[in-house]
Amino acid sequence: MSYGSPYNGEGLPHAPSFGSYAGPSTPLTPAAARGDSDFALLSVIAMQLRESIPKGTQVKGSIQYPYSFTGRDVVSTIQALVPREHAAWAAGLYGGRLDATSERKVALLVAKTLKSQLFFHEVDWGQNELRDGVEEVYMFLEDSLAGARTPDIREREENLFERELQRAHREGTKRGGARSGAADDLEELPTGVFTPLTACYSPLCGKPGAPPGTHCFAASCPRARSSELNTRLVAVPLADDITPPAPGELSRWGQPMQAAQSGAAGQSHLNAAWADLVPPELLASIPKKEIKRQNAILETIQKEEEFLSDLELLDGLFLFKLERPFDNGDPPAIPIGPERDNFISEVFSNHTELVAHIKRLVERLHVRQREESPVVQSIGDIFLDAALEWGGAFDTNMTNFPLAKQRIQREASVNTRFASFLEICRRDPACHRLPMDHFLQRATTRLPRYQLHFKSILADTEEANPDRESLARAIEIVDEQCRAIQKGVVEAEVRVRIRDFAYNISSKRKGGFADMDLLNPERQLVHQGRVYRKPEFQELDWVDLQAVLFDNFLIVTRAKKREEDEERSAPAAPKHILVKRPIPIEMMELSGFNEPSISRSIGLSNFNLRGGSERESRDLFPFTLHHIGGKMKPLTLYAPSRPARDVWRRKFEEAQGLRAAVQEANKVFEAHTVSDDVFALPSITAIDPEKPPPGIDTGAFHGRVTCAVPFSTPDGRHLIAVGCADGVWIGLRHDPRSLRKVLHLKVVTQCAVLESFGIFVVLADKVLISYSLEALVPSAGSTNAPRPPQKLSGNRDVVFFSVGQLKDRTLLVYMKKKANESVFRALEPVVNAPQAESGRGGGGLFSRLGRETKNTDWFRIYKTFFIPSEAYSIQFLRSKLCIVCARGFEIMSLESLQPGTIPDFSQCPRDDPLVQNLVNRVDRAKPLGMFKHSESEFLLCYDAFACYVDRLGEPVRLDHLIEWEGTPHSVAFRAPYVLAFDQRFVEVRDCSTGQLVQLIRASDLRFVSSGASPASDTESSPIILTQRRRASGRMPFDYQHVFELVSNMPTQLVRADTTMTAKTFGSGGSRASTATGWF
Repeated sequence: MSYGSPYNGEGLPHAPSFGSYAGPSTPLTPAAARGDSDFALLSVIAMQLRESIPKGTQVKGSIQYPYSFTGRDVVSTIQALVPREHAAWAAGLYGGRLDATSERKVALLVAKTLKSQLFFHEVDWGQNELRDGVEEVYMFLEDSLAGARTPDIREREENLFERELQRAHREGTKRGGARSGAADDLEELPTGVFTPLTACYSPLCGKPGAPPGTHCFAASCPRARSSELNTRLVAVPLADDITPPAPGELSRWGQPMQAAQSGAAGQSHLNAAWADLVPPELLASIPKKEIKRQNAILETIQKEEEFLSDLELLDGLFLFKLERPFDNGDPPAIPIGPERDNFISEVFSNHTELVAHIKRLVERLHVRQREESPVVQSIGDIFLDAALEWGGAFDTNMTNFPLAKQRIQREASVNTRFASFLEICRRDPACHRLPMDHFLQRATTRLPRYQLHFKSILADTEEANPDRESLARAIEIVDEQCRAIQKGVVEAEVRVRIRDFAYNISSKRKGGFADMDLLNPERQLVHQGRVYRKPEFQELDWVDLQAVLFDNFLIVTRAKKREEDEERSAPAAPKHILVKRPIPIEMMELSGFNEPSISRSIGLSNFNLRGGSERESRDLFPFTLHHIGGKMKPLTLYAPSRPARDVWRRKFEEAQGLRAAVQEANKVFEAHTVSDDVFALPSITAIDPEKPPPGIDTGAFHGRVTCAVPFSTPDGRHLIAVGCADGVWIGLRHDPRSLRKVLHLKVVTQCAVLESFGIFVVLADKVLISYSLEALVPSAGSTNAPRPPQKLSGNRDVVFFSVGQLKDRTLLVYMKKKANESVFRALEPVVNAPQAESGRGGGGLFSRLGRETKNTDWFRIYKTFFIPSEAYSIQFLRSKLCIVCARGFEIMSLESLQPGTIPDFSQCPRDDPLVQNLVNRVDRAKPLGMFKHSESEFLLCYDAFACYVDRLGEPVRLDHLIEWEGTPHSVAFRAPYVLAFDQRFVEVRDCSTGQLVQLIRASDLRFVSSGASPASDTESSPIILTQRRRASGRMPFDYQHVFELVSNMPTQLVRADTTMTAKTFGSGGSRASTATGWF
């Protein structure tokens, strides 16, 4: 048996002669002797395979491939073409002992040989091994090269080829013309010999009279003891339950073989009923109920393919173009950056995950069609598996659709390039003029349709079919998914309504309104309803309003349609005009829910200004809203009915409880008591609030607490000093009962501690005095004698002082009022300096002030300067002083003594309305403090608002002011929060966003730790406050509750933030700023 070269000298396939050897004939009779085709030649098998294989329209990856077939088709056709005795010989058998499995294995080896020569290929040009199954789809190379030619053109070309071939045979071979047509055809066919189908040259191989167990001695013969072919046959995998196709058998899509060969193979099976694709004789043999079932199955598959096509279009058209420039070179509709990434993430959500699920389902359906066609017996198991897998994907996609649709509309209304992009995509032929949100909504409409498809299949499924159980379970699962998703859709629609307010709300007030954080995903809409307001001033009738209660704010609006010239391409959504400023839930108080109703007929429009049929006289039910910060007058609204008013009351209480719980769980500051029963005050209702009530021991009345400062002693004790109207008290910091009076002074207003120098400074009755800390609180084991007190200023002329660090220098700066000027003296503490050491104080204008405070062994004069304005306080920056005064914020360098005022509007366009508004507000407001909250921005706090400036003092973020809910008298900063102290509450706000994160209610609240001690890199300045509390029992007086606000943030985080920023009252150590500008 020869396995030599498959080609002869002329380049044609070598055709072995079966009569070229002597000896007994084998069971494999030579083809030439029978006049049949020689199936050992690959070209012969290839030509007959191309003519006989059933070609139809197969679907792979949701793409239709006409004139295609499966691996099973190839194997079955070759099995039918190759005579059984030839296949038996190739398998090493003879005498009819060949089984179907071995026969198909031989056919599969032949098919692999043809595929290796690219006679046919996978439709997607994959490199997978050919298998006897329906998983892969194949096409002949000539069909794939033909491309999109119509069946009529293909038929004309095939007829032309046949005519040319016949003409070449008739003309003869004088000049080789007999071979011209056939040779061209043969050159396109596989060449070679499949040697197992040839006769063996061994004279005894296959002889019937050979001894039992005789094997061929030819190593390559299939009947050899160890044949390479037999080894390959054993290793070849086959599909289960394979039967060869009979003549007239249906192909995978319900098309008979003769139909596939006659040109029907190019027709699309989509949108066609199953009954229209099968031959009449098959329909006649199938019950009508089964025909309905097959129609329902095919319809479900077709709809799933359409669904997948729409999902892939959303990715291939909209997302593809959104991520890339336009064809003309213009940049994408949404500029590249975080905003576009956020848009794509929100709009497309888990689109890729959903496409993967649907594509996998479609592939499984196609495989099942090819396996069981023309009559699909079972399909429910595929749908059941899919329903169990896709639940989360549909849930995420469907609940996100309302938000995605609104986001698209919003972007189109503010971005004209994106609106043009949507129109360009809509005009694409693949979209059929449908908008983008149609394709986004496909999942929302598709999931409920599965139930209808499954029920339609189930209704015509026989009782004995296992599909009934699978389909019934799939229906239950999809129904549960729809119900669960509906809850999420409702929540998403509420978020859409909240966003509608965020996008479309406006205010009549020039100053704007507070940021309500409505785009926060956690925001909730508690209640919404119609209310009325009484006619006022020139109003003729009741005002129809809408009250909206969020979980953090209450707003009252009136609706107004967009103007006709505003974004005509955008949907006409109502624009919400604020009637009053938004009221934070924690700032709101309620009353009037028990007030009697009033008649709406009191409106002026009801007095013969309208026809009698239009008069309204129904009752309205009032309730009143109060803002505890006093930013707005009490607002009385009227509900249309008593039940509606009761609902509002319940919703208000629900919102307040929810807000209180949220703030309690997320509060950033805790109150630690310093003293709660030491410093008594006469009741606020007393006739003389400055004198103790008669008959009460006056020993508990020490006047108002004015200052407090915590400090530590050398022996490690943590103490706190509290100053009041009649002296100074010192005690353990966390033991309220340990306070003891150590200094008997009158009218103490400020105190401070310089721990590293052992100095305690007190401002009493406008006189600045320094004490030895060791004399007030002796340390254990100390041997140094305390020094006597020293007077640091003249007689009763100091208004305030502050201590802090400027670069590497600790300073005490105090202010004296002189006419319309504020005069400052900076003192530097010294250690063991001789008393006669001359200072570096200024002369001239300040010579008399210098003579009042001589250099001592406590301090020496460092600088003296003044500003022509009334000063309120001093803050230490890294290398400069910030003087808070009536003119604003004066930044003073002690080296050059050159001041500069911020905010600086010199570089701002004065015609900008935002700039004009800020200029006017700055002129009317009182400055309170300045803090650095980032490396490039400072926060300027006034008693009405706060604004931002850069390092040059120029205003930034003009559209983002912090609006206080009260009227603070002091402010403090603890990164990343700013605290504003009103007499009734403390506002804790995020310094970057301005959002109110905590509200601490109080009574007669005062901030008493301002400028008390120099801050350091490892500890923030304390926040100590006092509030009035009623004494227990029936005592006719109150106590001053002294407490400290301590941050709940982790210590490392607090220190990292505060170290990065400038200290409120100094620090910075030796770090010098490298940035230019005032700071």
